[in-house]
Amino acid sequence: MIVGKAILFARETVTFPTDGPWQATLGDPPGLWEIPRFADLPHAGERIEAGRPILTFFAAAESHPHCRAALRETARDLDRTLYAR
Repeated sequence: MIVGKAILFARETVTFPTDGPWQATLGDPPGLWEIPRFADLPHAGERIEAGRPILTFFAAAESHPHCRAALRETARDLDRTLYAR
């Protein structure tokens, strides 16, 4: 099993929303040996300036290419959530 970690940085100033894919992490924390999907979450309503880190996210897969693809997919989903207009 390959585990990947990435940090999402703000491409523009954003206010962190209340709802998003990280909600499951808040409501049901992982077990002792499980990898969380998200970490280092800001508070809802927190303003994050462009270029600053927003949060950390993880992915696990059977190969490096699949793990990278999963991280990219999560980053795209987060961008859609944070920058929806």
